[in-house]
Amino acid sequence: MRFALVLTALLVATTAGCFSNGPDTPSDPGDDEPEADSGTWLSDGSGNARAAASPLSEMAAQWISIGARDGREPTIQIDSTGAVFYAARDYTGGGGPLTQTETPVMRSLDGGANWTEVSPMLPTGDRNPPISNDPMIFIDPWTDRLFQIEQVDVACHWMVWSDDQGATWGTNPRACTSPPADHQTIAAGPSALGLPLPVYPNVVYVCVNQIAASSCSKSLDGGQTLGTYHVVFPGVGVDCPDGSPGSVQGGLHGHVLVGPDGTVYLPRGYCGLPFVGISRDDGLTWSRVAVSDTPHRGADPNMAFDASGRVYYTWLADDGRLRLSWSTDSGATWSAPVIASPPELHATNLPAIAAGDDGRIALAYMGLEQELPDDDADTNLTWNGYLTVSLDAASADPTFATVRANPDGNVLKRGYCTAGRCGLVRDFLDVAIAPDGSAWGAFIDACLGPAEPRVRGEGDCNVDSAEYGEGNGNLAYAARTSGVTLRS
Repeated sequence: MRFALVLTALLVATTAGCFSNGPDTPSDPGDDEPEADSGTWLSDGSGNARAAASPLSEMAAQWISIGARDGREPTIQIDSTGAVFYAARDYTGGGGPLTQTETPVMRSLDGGANWTEVSPMLPTGDRNPPISNDPMIFIDPWTDRLFQIEQVDVACHWMVWSDDQGATWGTNPRACTSPPADHQTIAAGPSALGLPLPVYPNVVYVCVNQIAASSCSKSLDGGQTLGTYHVVFPGVGVDCPDGSPGSVQGGLHGHVLVGPDGTVYLPRGYCGLPFVGISRDDGLTWSRVAVSDTPHRGADPNMAFDASGRVYYTWLADDGRLRLSWSTDSGATWSAPVIASPPELHATNLPAIAAGDDGRIALAYMGLEQELPDDDADTNLTWNGYLTVSLDAASADPTFATVRANPDGNVLKRGYCTAGRCGLVRDFLDVAIAPDGSAWGAFIDACLGPAEPRVRGEGDCNVDSAEYGEGNGNLAYAARTSGVTLRS
């Protein structure tokens, strides 16, 4: 969430009733979890259509409701047992005195058929954390520890974690820095310096937008305490290749990532290009590298590493299509970019990436099948969610397969959704890869009528947040691929 909205939210107190941990909830009463009907589009690295002579042509997507929960800005994580965790900011309520908006943590142990809320709770009846801004969960892939972190005011975050799939939780109720500290992101991984870590085996990183900089801190005790924040990107473009070091850049960034060798990456658009901040000494010092001279447009870039240690970077280019580059030397140099979105899509937004075995990746994002008019706020524009996968993304001639995540007739967003925030979907989507090789994208259905009743609509869905407000009943969904595996 952008800082101005965070500050506004912090000035408005809201109270309502709180959900407690309960029994498994059917995915969506009366919903038979349909598959998307758009078929599978195949494309090459130049963004051209490819003939359907590929095992990827059998890919499909199943649309899964997350227990009919409200949501914005979803994150989805899957542990080594296949347990799926989903979190998204809930505007419908909690009821303790601290409540503004909250983020329920939902868990499925049966492939999305049923969902249980496993959020930690406070004695007041509020969820813990009791306030949600920029919701986020993360699973450390080396330990399966599940983290949740929420912004609670202009300078502080509230972190909780679980080592038993949400049955019990530890907590660090205040992790603060000099304000502002917005748009936080969290990741964990090995120490690049080989530091002794007696409390928790990996270093935990938290990065924030400080409006005039992008900064990161670390924890050496599994999240119990956080150290000093170090600037990764100054708020002015000191590294701009065009020689304009005085240009104002702000501090918005993508999700932090830690590689298997302990290298830390923070992607962001900088100087109009896809950049990445890189630390090889556990976050003490940072270098900044331009990934490509293909311009970056608006949305947060995203990164992932595959089983071979190759690191991938995806971003929205100025032509509205997704680009993908990769590095085999921990970010020192990058491949020439390829186009990862199909020609059937004329605009994309909010790209997320996950990687499985060598060369196998998955992308989740919003996309537009219509031609983009000069006025991209046109209320007739209809946006859908898409999943793109590749089995050979880093080859000389990659193939990408794309399916629409949501079923035909169930548009996810109407109106403006380009180059940044996507209406009430907000700032990001997410994607993860399960142990069975399926890709899971996290999406938000923001094309509903007013909160009561929650009805999908072709003409009465959200057009203007001022009209429908923050309480508009957006619903949280996941989409799961079948017919292809990203793990051998």
